[in-house]
Amino acid sequence: MTAPEEPIHEATSPIEAGKDHIHLLGSPTVVGNDHTYSLTTDPELERLLEFFSDSETYSDTINEPPPPINDLAQNGQDHDYSLLQSPKSVKRHLESQLFSTEEKLDHCRMKLKIEQNKTRRLQKRVTSLAEVIKELKEKSLISTGCAEMMDSSFSGVTKELLRRMEKGNKSKVSEELRSFAMTLHFYSAKAYSYVRESFDLALPHPDTIRNWYREVSSDPGFTKASFIALQAHVQERQKVGKKTICALMLDEMAIRKHIEYSAGRFHRYVDLGCGIVDDSLPPARDALVVMVVAIDDSWKLPVAYFFIDSLTGEERANLVNECLCRLHSVGVTIVSLTCDGPSCHFSMLKALGANLDVQSMVPRFLILSVTLLCMLS
Repeated sequence: MTAPEEPIHEATSPIEAGKDHIHLLGSPTVVGNDHTYSLTTDPELERLLEFFSDSETYSDTINEPPPPINDLAQNGQDHDYSLLQSPKSVKRHLESQLFSTEEKLDHCRMKLKIEQNKTRRLQKRVTSLAEVIKELKEKSLISTGCAEMMDSSFSGVTKELLRRMEKGNKSKVSEELRSFAMTLHFYSAKAYSYVRESFDLALPHPDTIRNWYREVSSDPGFTKASFIALQAHVQERQKVGKKTICALMLDEMAIRKHIEYSAGRFHRYVDLGCGIVDDSLPPARDALVVMVVAIDDSWKLPVAYFFIDSLTGEERANLVNECLCRLHSVGVTIVSLTCDGPSCHFSMLKALGANLDVQSMVPRFLILSVTLLCMLS
Protein backbone atom coordinates (compact mmCIF):
# COMPACT_ATOMS: atom_id res chain seq x y z
CA MET A 1 0.00 0.00 0.00
CA THR A 2 1.51 3.27 -1.11
CA ALA A 3 1.68 6.23 1.11
CA PRO A 4 -0.60 9.05 0.20
CA GLU A 5 1.10 11.87 -1.66
CA GLU A 6 1.47 15.04 0.26
CA PRO A 7 -0.17 17.98 -1.33
CA ILE A 8 2.30 20.26 -3.05
CA HIS A 9 2.22 23.70 -1.54
CA GLU A 10 2.50 26.32 -4.24
CA ALA A 11 4.33 29.42 -3.25
CA THR A 12 2.28 32.51 -3.63
CA SER A 13 5.31 34.72 -3.84
CA PRO A 14 9.02 34.52 -4.48
CA ILE A 15 9.62 35.14 -0.79
CA GLU A 16 7.56 32.15 0.27
CA ALA A 17 9.26 30.02 -2.36
CA GLY A 18 12.56 31.09 -0.99
CA LYS A 19 11.46 30.17 2.53
CA ASP A 20 10.40 26.70 1.45
CA HIS A 21 13.59 26.19 -0.42
CA ILE A 22 15.64 27.28 2.55
CA HIS A 23 13.57 25.04 4.80
CA LEU A 24 14.35 22.08 2.61
CA LEU A 25 17.98 23.03 2.51
CA GLY A 26 18.00 23.14 6.22
CA SER A 27 16.55 19.57 6.56
CA PRO A 28 18.97 16.84 7.45
CA THR A 29 17.99 14.58 4.52
CA VAL A 30 15.88 15.06 1.41
CA VAL A 31 14.93 12.10 -0.80
CA GLY A 32 13.41 12.53 -4.22
CA ASN A 33 13.73 11.22 -7.75
CA ASP A 34 16.17 8.58 -6.66
CA HIS A 35 18.62 11.27 -5.46
CA THR A 36 19.57 11.72 -1.87
CA TYR A 37 20.88 15.09 -0.66
CA SER A 38 22.58 15.12 2.67
CA LEU A 39 22.79 18.74 3.79
CA THR A 40 23.71 20.28 7.07
CA THR A 41 22.35 23.44 8.54
CA ASP A 42 24.40 26.46 7.40
CA PRO A 43 24.56 29.62 9.56
CA GLU A 44 24.51 31.76 6.40
CA LEU A 45 21.23 30.17 5.40
CA GLU A 46 19.77 30.82 8.81
CA ARG A 47 20.65 34.48 8.59
CA LEU A 48 19.17 34.66 5.09
CA LEU A 49 16.00 33.03 6.39
CA GLU A 50 15.74 35.60 9.14
CA PHE A 51 16.20 38.38 6.55
CA PHE A 52 13.32 37.10 4.42
CA SER A 53 11.16 36.64 7.51
CA ASP A 54 11.60 40.30 8.54
CA SER A 55 11.42 41.83 5.01
CA GLU A 56 7.70 42.46 4.75
CA THR A 57 8.28 45.83 3.07
CA TYR A 58 10.52 44.23 0.51
CA SER A 59 7.87 41.55 -0.12
CA ASP A 60 5.15 44.14 -0.64
CA THR A 61 7.32 46.06 -3.08
CA ILE A 62 8.01 43.01 -5.19
CA ASN A 63 4.34 41.98 -5.25
CA GLU A 64 3.24 45.38 -6.57
CA PRO A 65 2.35 45.34 -10.26
CA PRO A 66 4.67 47.38 -12.55
CA PRO A 67 3.47 50.91 -13.37
CA PRO A 68 2.16 51.67 -16.84
CA ILE A 69 4.68 52.77 -19.46
CA ASN A 70 2.96 56.15 -19.91
CA ASP A 71 3.39 56.94 -16.20
CA LEU A 72 7.08 56.09 -16.38
CA ALA A 73 7.55 58.39 -19.36
CA GLN A 74 5.70 61.24 -17.66
CA ASN A 75 7.74 60.90 -14.46
CA GLY A 76 11.01 60.89 -16.39
CA GLN A 77 11.81 57.35 -15.23
CA ASP A 78 12.01 55.78 -18.64
CA HIS A 79 14.82 53.37 -19.16
CA ASP A 80 18.02 54.93 -20.51
CA TYR A 81 19.36 52.88 -23.40
CA SER A 82 22.21 55.32 -24.20
CA LEU A 83 25.73 53.98 -24.19
CA LEU A 84 28.92 55.59 -22.97
CA GLN A 85 31.02 57.49 -25.51
CA SER A 86 33.44 55.40 -27.41
CA PRO A 87 37.17 56.09 -27.06
CA LYS A 88 37.27 57.49 -30.60
CA SER A 89 34.55 60.06 -29.92
CA VAL A 90 36.25 61.08 -26.68
CA LYS A 91 39.50 61.49 -28.56
CA ARG A 92 37.86 63.63 -31.25
CA HIS A 93 36.25 65.83 -28.58
CA LEU A 94 39.54 66.35 -26.76
CA GLU A 95 41.34 67.12 -30.03
CA SER A 96 38.76 69.77 -30.95
CA GLN A 97 39.12 71.38 -27.52
CA LEU A 98 42.90 71.36 -27.88
CA PHE A 99 42.70 72.96 -31.33
CA SER A 100 40.39 75.71 -30.03
CA THR A 101 42.73 76.42 -27.11
CA GLU A 102 45.74 76.61 -29.43
CA GLU A 103 43.91 79.08 -31.67
CA LYS A 104 43.14 81.34 -28.70
CA LEU A 105 46.74 81.10 -27.55
CA ASP A 106 48.06 82.05 -31.01
CA HIS A 107 45.69 85.03 -31.10
CA CYS A 108 46.93 86.24 -27.71
CA ARG A 109 50.55 85.83 -28.78
CA MET A 110 49.95 87.82 -31.96
CA LYS A 111 48.20 90.61 -30.03
CA LEU A 112 51.05 90.75 -27.51
CA LYS A 113 53.62 90.95 -30.31
CA ILE A 114 51.76 93.83 -31.97
CA GLU A 115 51.64 95.78 -28.71
CA GLN A 116 55.33 95.13 -28.06
CA ASN A 117 56.27 96.34 -31.54
CA LYS A 118 54.10 99.42 -31.08
CA THR A 119 55.76 100.24 -27.77
CA ARG A 120 59.21 99.67 -29.27
CA ARG A 121 58.47 102.04 -32.16
CA LEU A 122 57.16 104.73 -29.83
CA GLN A 123 60.18 104.45 -27.55
CA LYS A 124 62.44 104.68 -30.56
CA ARG A 125 60.64 107.67 -32.10
CA VAL A 126 59.83 109.63 -28.97
CA THR A 127 62.48 109.54 -26.30
CA SER A 128 61.90 113.10 -25.10
CA LEU A 129 60.37 116.35 -26.23
CA ALA A 130 63.83 117.89 -26.49
CA GLU A 131 64.75 115.47 -29.28
CA VAL A 132 61.55 116.28 -31.14
CA ILE A 133 62.20 120.02 -30.86
CA LYS A 134 65.76 119.47 -32.04
CA GLU A 135 64.49 117.56 -35.06
CA LEU A 136 61.98 120.34 -35.82
CA LYS A 137 64.81 122.84 -35.79
CA GLU A 138 66.94 120.66 -38.10
CA LYS A 139 64.03 120.41 -40.55
CA SER A 140 63.64 124.24 -40.39
CA LEU A 141 60.05 123.90 -39.20
CA ILE A 142 60.61 126.26 -36.25
CA SER A 143 63.06 129.06 -35.55
CA THR A 144 65.88 128.97 -33.03
CA GLY A 145 64.03 131.29 -30.67
CA CYS A 146 60.91 129.15 -30.77
CA ALA A 147 62.96 126.01 -30.07
CA GLU A 148 64.68 127.60 -27.07
CA MET A 149 61.43 128.93 -25.68
CA MET A 150 59.59 125.60 -25.92
CA ASP A 151 62.54 123.61 -24.59
CA SER A 152 62.81 125.82 -21.51
CA SER A 153 59.12 126.52 -20.92
CA PHE A 154 57.50 123.11 -21.35
CA SER A 155 59.72 120.63 -19.53
CA GLY A 156 56.82 118.56 -18.18
CA VAL A 157 55.00 118.12 -21.48
CA THR A 158 56.75 114.83 -22.37
CA LYS A 159 55.28 112.96 -19.39
CA GLU A 160 51.85 114.39 -20.12
CA LEU A 161 52.02 113.26 -23.76
CA LEU A 162 53.15 109.75 -22.81
CA ARG A 163 50.36 109.51 -20.24
CA ARG A 164 47.77 110.47 -22.86
CA MET A 165 49.26 107.91 -25.26
CA GLU A 166 48.82 105.15 -22.66
CA LYS A 167 45.21 106.13 -21.97
CA GLY A 168 44.26 106.43 -25.63
CA ASN A 169 44.05 110.24 -25.73
CA LYS A 170 40.97 110.16 -23.49
CA SER A 171 42.41 111.98 -20.51
CA LYS A 172 41.78 115.66 -19.89
CA VAL A 173 44.26 118.09 -21.45
CA SER A 174 46.31 119.81 -18.76
CA GLU A 175 46.95 123.55 -18.76
CA GLU A 176 50.64 123.06 -19.58
CA LEU A 177 49.89 120.80 -22.52
CA ARG A 178 47.21 123.19 -23.73
CA SER A 179 49.63 126.12 -23.60
CA PHE A 180 52.29 124.09 -25.42
CA ALA A 181 49.86 123.06 -28.16
CA MET A 182 48.62 126.60 -28.73
CA THR A 183 52.17 128.01 -28.76
CA LEU A 184 53.52 125.43 -31.19
CA HIS A 185 50.50 125.76 -33.48
CA PHE A 186 50.92 129.55 -33.41
CA TYR A 187 54.54 129.34 -34.53
CA SER A 188 54.11 126.63 -37.18
CA ALA A 189 51.15 124.51 -38.21
CA LYS A 190 53.50 122.08 -40.01
CA ALA A 191 55.61 121.63 -36.90
CA TYR A 192 52.49 120.98 -34.85
CA SER A 193 51.31 118.29 -37.28
CA TYR A 194 54.75 116.65 -37.19
CA VAL A 195 54.86 116.56 -33.37
CA ARG A 196 51.27 115.31 -33.22
CA GLU A 197 52.08 112.36 -35.48
CA SER A 198 55.31 111.63 -33.60
CA PHE A 199 53.41 111.31 -30.32
CA ASP A 200 50.74 109.04 -31.81
CA LEU A 201 48.09 111.80 -32.01
CA ALA A 202 48.38 112.58 -28.29
CA LEU A 203 48.18 116.30 -29.04
CA PRO A 204 44.72 117.79 -29.61
CA HIS A 205 43.35 118.19 -33.13
CA PRO A 206 43.91 121.62 -34.75
CA ASP A 207 40.14 122.19 -34.71
CA THR A 208 40.26 121.88 -30.92
CA ILE A 209 42.94 124.58 -30.77
CA ARG A 210 40.78 126.86 -32.90
CA ASN A 211 37.94 126.35 -30.44
CA TRP A 212 40.30 127.30 -27.62
CA TYR A 213 41.13 130.52 -29.44
CA ARG A 214 37.44 131.33 -29.55
CA GLU A 215 37.26 131.04 -25.78
CA VAL A 216 39.79 133.85 -25.35
CA SER A 217 38.05 137.18 -24.84
CA SER A 218 38.41 139.29 -27.97
CA ASP A 219 36.63 142.41 -26.80
CA PRO A 220 38.34 145.76 -27.41
CA GLY A 221 40.83 146.88 -24.77
CA PHE A 222 43.90 145.27 -23.26
CA THR A 223 43.96 141.54 -23.94
CA LYS A 224 44.27 139.64 -20.67
CA ALA A 225 45.51 136.43 -22.31
CA SER A 226 48.41 138.29 -23.94
CA PHE A 227 49.69 139.67 -20.65
CA ILE A 228 49.39 136.25 -19.00
CA ALA A 229 51.47 134.73 -21.80
CA LEU A 230 54.04 137.51 -21.52
CA GLN A 231 54.34 137.01 -17.77
CA ALA A 232 54.93 133.27 -18.21
CA HIS A 233 57.56 133.98 -20.87
CA VAL A 234 59.32 136.50 -18.61
CA GLN A 235 59.46 134.01 -15.74
CA GLU A 236 61.01 131.33 -17.94
CA ARG A 237 63.61 133.77 -19.24
CA GLN A 238 64.47 134.84 -15.71
CA LYS A 239 65.28 131.24 -14.79
CA VAL A 240 68.20 131.31 -17.25
CA GLY A 241 69.23 134.85 -16.31
CA LYS A 242 67.77 136.64 -19.34
CA LYS A 243 65.53 139.68 -19.66
CA THR A 244 62.56 140.13 -21.96
CA ILE A 245 63.40 143.22 -24.03
CA CYS A 246 60.80 144.42 -26.51
CA ALA A 247 59.69 147.34 -28.65
CA LEU A 248 56.20 148.81 -28.60
CA MET A 249 54.43 149.51 -31.89
CA LEU A 250 51.04 151.07 -32.60
CA ASP A 251 49.17 151.83 -35.76
CA GLU A 252 45.67 152.52 -37.01
CA MET A 253 43.76 150.38 -39.48
CA ALA A 254 40.71 151.66 -41.29
CA ILE A 255 37.55 149.57 -40.90
CA ARG A 256 34.13 149.84 -42.49
CA LYS A 257 31.50 151.69 -40.52
CA HIS A 258 29.10 148.92 -39.71
CA ILE A 259 27.14 147.91 -36.61
CA GLU A 260 26.81 144.18 -35.98
CA TYR A 261 24.70 142.27 -33.48
CA SER A 262 26.33 139.13 -32.09
CA ALA A 263 26.25 137.18 -28.82
CA GLY A 264 23.49 139.34 -27.37
CA ARG A 265 25.12 142.71 -27.95
CA PHE A 266 25.99 145.27 -30.61
CA HIS A 267 29.53 145.66 -31.90
CA ARG A 268 31.59 148.20 -33.84
CA TYR A 269 30.65 151.24 -31.79
CA VAL A 270 33.49 153.34 -30.43
CA ASP A 271 34.95 151.14 -27.68
CA LEU A 272 38.06 151.78 -25.60
CA GLY A 273 37.74 148.60 -23.56
CA CYS A 274 35.52 150.07 -20.85
CA GLY A 275 32.83 147.44 -21.32
CA ILE A 276 30.17 150.09 -21.99
CA VAL A 277 28.36 149.97 -25.33
CA ASP A 278 25.84 152.72 -26.00
CA ASP A 279 24.00 153.28 -29.25
CA SER A 280 24.49 156.99 -28.71
CA LEU A 281 28.20 156.49 -29.53
CA PRO A 282 29.27 156.88 -33.15
CA PRO A 283 30.30 153.84 -35.21
CA ALA A 284 34.04 153.23 -35.21
CA ARG A 285 35.97 153.90 -38.38
CA ASP A 286 39.47 152.90 -37.20
CA ALA A 287 41.06 150.20 -35.07
CA LEU A 288 44.08 151.30 -33.04
CA VAL A 289 46.30 148.25 -32.50
CA VAL A 290 49.17 148.02 -29.99
CA MET A 291 51.78 145.29 -30.48
CA VAL A 292 54.86 144.09 -28.59
CA VAL A 293 57.83 142.93 -30.71
CA ALA A 294 60.82 141.08 -29.21
CA ILE A 295 64.22 142.73 -29.73
CA ASP A 296 66.47 139.70 -29.13
CA ASP A 297 64.02 137.05 -30.30
CA SER A 298 61.69 136.36 -33.24
CA TRP A 299 58.16 136.79 -31.95
CA LYS A 300 55.52 139.49 -31.70
CA LEU A 301 52.26 139.69 -29.81
CA PRO A 302 49.27 142.06 -30.00
CA VAL A 303 48.44 143.25 -26.50
CA ALA A 304 45.56 145.68 -27.11
CA TYR A 305 43.24 147.18 -29.70
CA PHE A 306 40.59 149.88 -29.57
CA PHE A 307 37.69 150.90 -31.79
CA ILE A 308 38.00 154.64 -32.33
CA ASP A 309 36.48 157.40 -34.38
CA SER A 310 39.08 160.03 -33.58
CA LEU A 311 41.50 160.49 -30.67
CA THR A 312 43.57 163.47 -29.74
CA GLY A 313 47.30 163.26 -29.10
CA GLU A 314 46.79 163.48 -25.32
CA GLU A 315 44.26 160.61 -25.39
CA ARG A 316 46.65 158.44 -27.38
CA ALA A 317 49.47 159.28 -24.96
CA ASN A 318 47.26 158.16 -22.08
CA LEU A 319 46.67 154.77 -23.75
CA VAL A 320 50.41 154.36 -24.35
CA ASN A 321 51.18 155.19 -20.71
CA GLU A 322 48.65 152.63 -19.51
CA CYS A 323 50.07 149.95 -21.83
CA LEU A 324 53.65 150.64 -20.70
CA CYS A 325 52.64 150.37 -17.04
CA ARG A 326 50.93 147.01 -17.66
CA LEU A 327 53.95 145.66 -19.54
CA HIS A 328 56.30 146.83 -16.79
CA SER A 329 54.16 145.07 -14.15
CA VAL A 330 54.63 141.67 -15.87
CA GLY A 331 58.40 142.19 -16.26
CA VAL A 332 58.68 143.24 -19.91
CA THR A 333 61.28 145.93 -20.63
CA ILE A 334 60.24 148.33 -23.43
CA VAL A 335 63.10 150.26 -25.05
CA SER A 336 61.39 152.01 -27.98
CA LEU A 337 58.08 153.25 -29.36
CA THR A 338 57.38 153.03 -33.09
CA CYS A 339 54.48 154.71 -34.91
CA ASP A 340 53.71 156.34 -38.25
CA GLY A 341 53.79 160.09 -38.86
CA PRO A 342 50.36 161.71 -38.80
CA SER A 343 49.98 164.91 -36.82
CA CYS A 344 48.08 163.17 -34.01
CA HIS A 345 51.12 160.99 -33.32
CA PHE A 346 53.39 164.01 -33.18
CA SER A 347 51.05 165.44 -30.56
CA MET A 348 51.12 162.10 -28.73
CA LEU A 349 54.93 162.00 -28.60
CA LYS A 350 55.02 165.56 -27.38
CA ALA A 351 52.55 164.69 -24.62
CA LEU A 352 54.79 161.77 -23.63
CA GLY A 353 57.82 164.07 -23.28
CA ALA A 354 59.60 163.71 -26.62
CA ASN A 355 60.26 166.47 -29.13
CA LEU A 356 60.57 165.83 -32.86
CA ASP A 357 61.13 169.44 -33.85
CA VAL A 358 64.11 169.68 -36.18
CA GLN A 359 65.59 172.67 -34.32
CA SER A 360 65.41 171.03 -30.88
CA MET A 361 64.93 167.30 -31.47
CA VAL A 362 64.73 165.03 -28.43
CA PRO A 363 63.54 161.61 -29.80
CA ARG A 364 63.11 159.96 -26.42
CA PHE A 365 61.08 160.21 -23.27
CA LEU A 366 61.29 158.84 -19.74
CA ILE A 367 58.64 156.70 -18.10
CA LEU A 368 58.90 154.45 -15.04
CA SER A 369 62.63 155.29 -14.80
CA VAL A 370 63.18 153.82 -18.27
CA THR A 371 64.19 155.86 -21.32
CA LEU A 372 62.31 154.99 -24.51
CA LEU A 373 63.43 155.97 -28.00
CA CYS A 374 60.87 157.27 -30.49
CA MET A 375 60.94 156.07 -34.09
CA LEU A 376 58.69 156.87 -37.03
CA SER A 377 57.82 154.16 -39.51
